[in-house]
Amino acid sequence: PRMNLFGFSYGTAIAFGFAQRHPERVARLALGGVPVHIDEAQVDCWERAREVLAGGDHEGFAALAADALMCLDPERPVHRRVLARRYVRRSFLHALSHSPHAADSLYRALADRPDFSGGLSGVPALVFAGEHDTVTSPERQREFAATISGSRFLTIGESDHWVVLERAVEVAELVSRFFLEGTPAATPVSLPRQAGASVGRT
Repeated sequence: PRMNLFGFSYGTAIAFGFAQRHPERVARLALGGVPVHIDEAQVDCWERAREVLAGGDHEGFAALAADALMCLDPERPVHRRVLARRYVRRSFLHALSHSPHAADSLYRALADRPDFSGGLSGVPALVFAGEHDTVTSPERQREFAATISGSRFLTIGESDHWVVLERAVEVAELVSRFFLEGTPAATPVSLPRQAGASVGRT
């Protein structure tokens, strides 16, 4: 049986790689916040984060990592920015405090550069991004989506890389509708929308 596959942020590399290797096992593929391009400034930032982590400063690392993954520009509106930033920071701290392998895993992961080359065909795919994603711009993610035959690309307003936190309802609705599309017995998905949310097709 084939499965619907969802990947977000650095998890998209795993989902995309699986779909490339086993397209016959994937019914539909949804990818959000794809870090397809990391610029030099971000590489430098992650190197600093690795140094802080190696020094044992978990608080400093969590704050630095959270900020690096978010749009902090006050001129660009991001829904629930403060709440999302707090959650991301605490998630890093929780992982570092409760998992004996978290520090080593994060240290290795920060030096890793996922490979999104090679394209994909034969799998219906959806790629979406927050309009203010500063990890990889929506334009770069749109270019990546174009390497997947027949894929769709959408941006979600007033959100950044953490669109799944800031626009959780919109993302759930978007992905659910995509996965259920064309299913004869599918029950229509009707989820409440957050005020002022916008989903744009590009």
